[in-house]
Amino acid sequence: MKFDPNLEEFIKKHYKDSYTIEKISEEGSNRSYYRISSNTKSMVLCITYPFLKDHDDFIVLTEYLIKKNAKIPKMIDLYQEKGWILLEDGGNYYLQDIIKNFDKNHIIKIYRSIIDELIYWHSFSDIPPNVKNRFFDLDKFQFEIDFCVDKIKKNHLPLPPFEFEVFLKEAIEFLCEQKEYVFTHRDFHSRNILFYSEKSDFKIIDYQDARMGLRWYDLSSLLFDPYVKLNSDIILKLFNYYYESSSLPKKQKHFYLNLFYLQALQRLFKALGSFLYLGFDLNKKHFLNYIIPDLEQMILLSQLGRFPDTVYLYSNQLLNHFRSLRTTHEN
Repeated sequence: MKFDPNLEEFIKKHYKDSYTIEKISEEGSNRSYYRISSNTKSMVLCITYPFLKDHDDFIVLTEYLIKKNAKIPKMIDLYQEKGWILLEDGGNYYLQDIIKNFDKNHIIKIYRSIIDELIYWHSFSDIPPNVKNRFFDLDKFQFEIDFCVDKIKKNHLPLPPFEFEVFLKEAIEFLCEQKEYVFTHRDFHSRNILFYSEKSDFKIIDYQDARMGLRWYDLSSLLFDPYVKLNSDIILKLFNYYYESSSLPKKQKHFYLNLFYLQALQRLFKALGSFLYLGFDLNKKHFLNYIIPDLEQMILLSQLGRFPDTVYLYSNQLLNHFRSLRTTHEN
């Protein structure tokens, strides 16, 4: 690994003994992350360039969330001219990894603690301008749908039928009519929630694209998550926990459950486009492994939400296509 010669001096401000540098696995971010480890401590180095502190959402939101005592890795040091940031090490285990060894009751307990933190984020009122002035509005939702359709066309996949696109458009229009905007993380899934160990508390990462939106965007990202397969019983239990623990009007559970399902459909379709882009356009092939789980979630959702048949049929068509591709590659 080749680094700027000044980087060693920056790191040695915090490490008196020898240390190692290990690149952390890439996600969808355009930043580079490295774990700096010694016998006594561990930190994470974030490198981005070009870097302007006053216009960098990551820095602005990190400072804001630290003041709010949110569960995020603390910022230890900043080298503004180089775009180097030293962060507290939030851990090497994703929520996706942690729950593999736990039974249903323990999984629900962990998710409830995460939902408690999510409800806190959704209660923020003194929201910074860079979040307050951008929204999950109709234009944003339509952009995400168009982006996915473009990737479907580019990769010569079965195109969405007219009925599917009409239903999706009606869904996002209905969502945008609600106007119950809160501070949303925007990418609140199991690979953006870190643990240091099975017994440690969690840290939330990748929040720099936060914007105003419906609370169901974050909750559906967490519960209908292509990285983690939760069964419908657990999903409903956790939806109920969010609903009952929040300040939402009571006796409107069915209405909010419908919003939750509609938002989950939009989110999963958006995620499909992201996986296609990351896997094919950026050649990050490991993201292609999550297309089948994403489509399986869309099928489950079509049943829970009692959506028109076109949602199930199109999701299943794509699912069979990708299953056949996987079988061909395995043979």
